[in-house]
Formats: sequence, C-alpha cells, structure tokens
Amino acid sequence: MKLPGAPTIDLRDNDLIINYTATSPVGSWDGTAYTGVTGMIQSGRTENGTWDGSGIITSTPDALSSRTTLGVAEASDVLGIKGSETAVWNGVTVDATTVLVKYTYAGDANLSGNIDADDYALIDFYSHVANVHGYFNGDFNYDGDINADDYALIDFNNNAQGSPL
Repeated sequence: MKLPGAPTIDLRDNDLIINYTATSPVGSWDGTAYTGVTGMIQSGRTENGTWDGSGIITSTPDALSSRTTLGVAEASDVLGIKGSETAVWNGVTVDATTVLVKYTYAGDANLSGNIDADDYALIDFYSHVANVHGYFNGDFNYDGDINADDYALIDFNNNAQGSPL
C-alpha cells in the first residue's frame, strides 16, 4: 500500500550501496515488519509482490512475476569482510560497514547475480535457526519467516534464471 506523501525510490534494474559509520541501516525484524532499508524494500514490495508500495521498489516486469527482486544484505555477510577490510562488489570498492541492495533473481541470497549452491546453503542453514530473519538468510519474500514460500521462490527461479544480473 502506498502511503500518501511517503517517498518511493525506483531502482528498476540497478543496485544501491549505502556506506555507514555507526549503526547499520540494514534494519531488523521487529516481530511485525522489517525496519531500516529492509523495511523500505518490504513496504515497496507489498505483501502481494506488486512493487507498488512506498519505499524502495523495482518496476521491472520480471519483478512483478517474482522472478526478480531487490535483495539486501550487509557487505560483511555477502563478501566475508570485517573491520577495515574492503572488497570489490559490482565494480565498486566497499568496506564491512556497507549495506548492499541488488536487483537480482529472487532467491539469490548472497547477491552474486545468480542462484547457485551457495544460496541453497544459506537458506538451508538459516531455515533451521530460531529467530533469524532477513533476505541474506533466506527470507526472499520479506514476510519475516524462512519457510516453504521462500523455497518455492528459490526453486522456481533457479530453473528460470537467465544470465547473471
């Protein structure tokens, strides 16, 4: 649902890098909804996946079919860096205090641009850990749970994906 006066950012098929110095803006699950950047994507996606809400959206046709999405994660998780370490992501040098948002296939947990065994390893591991949430951990539909709906997305899109995004 689009909230009157609430801003909307349409990334289309682009990515977003948010560097921070204090508290991470990635957000967390508060028991009802996500907060921070993840909450902006959740509210932009809306419950039915139409991407017509307020927040961060993608208006690409493939996103309307749930083939693609906006994935969000900490660079420290995605790239395995910590402290002052840096790594290159999509041609840009980032450090461990960076939030990454990627237009990618729904199910691409590690934001590599394609679905592979690494993404299955993440959802398989985190689906058995209590009180774990977030896209990187396998909540691909942003409903706060890692469950069969998320496995349906990764399985369908693993078979339907094309070239890496």
